[in-house]
Amino acid sequence: RNVAFLHHQLSQIFHRLFPNGVEASLLDEQHDRIKPLLPWHASTPRKRHWFPHIPSKALANALAAAESKTPTSRHPFQRHLLANTPSTSQLRDHANSLRSFIDPRTLDVTLRIWWRILPTHYFFWRQHSDTQLRHCAHGCTSIEAYRHLFWECQHSRTLWTLVLRQWRNFLARPIQWYQVLFGLDLPLKTRWKQHSNSVILTWNITRSIVFASIWKNRNHFKHRHEAPPHPVTQWHWIDSRRRQHLRYALRRAIADDDTDFRDGLIRIASVFAQSPLVQHHTTLPSV
Repeated sequence: RNVAFLHHQLSQIFHRLFPNGVEASLLDEQHDRIKPLLPWHASTPRKRHWFPHIPSKALANALAAAESKTPTSRHPFQRHLLANTPSTSQLRDHANSLRSFIDPRTLDVTLRIWWRILPTHYFFWRQHSDTQLRHCAHGCTSIEAYRHLFWECQHSRTLWTLVLRQWRNFLARPIQWYQVLFGLDLPLKTRWKQHSNSVILTWNITRSIVFASIWKNRNHFKHRHEAPPHPVTQWHWIDSRRRQHLRYALRRAIADDDTDFRDGLIRIASVFAQSPLVQHHTTLPSV
């Protein structure tokens, strides 16, 4: 079992170091280019753990052979669409900026997805023998990875349909999963690009609230056997929470005398107030 675990860990290292496979020249007798790249030990605050004494060329040959025979597939826990994933420093700075405007409990789910530590079924299935544990908590046959639970699942798609209906005036084309998740590169229409900071903040507020709602409904269904609320009911809660966050952002923009940011938030609030769902429920106050 320990050997299998070690092979899995080393394979992950290999995939990160050589995403396109190993060049044939690296497997010759002159293999000094490989040895410095492989992390032969892992350090913790209290102890340094060394890998077994395996010749670097033997390890590289074994991993390369396994790579050539095994079809490559994207691991559900790998970074979301690697080509469009922000760097760790970008995510850290982005998270710090959002903490100034979004309630910590609301932002928590999003941040845990970014760092891949949110405990979905698949998260536990990797350490559990029950293969059925990996499926969606709502009863879907799909693996409960982040993309499925928060974007592709039927329960999530129904809610996102209502939420994205309000964003038609802002987005030039359909939004993709990595744009939903990170909220940095939105396909904005030309007239909104001058207020991109305000729109991006509003999107990150909306996304964080939706993710928190989906995660809460998922846990209530799994642990309490409570059916999720009607999507329109969920939308009302999301819209109310978003308006609370926008009020706070507007007060900060006024206090900081940030005219562009303030004007952008006011325009965004006016567009949301004219959406069909809000007009059919005039009892809900506007921002």
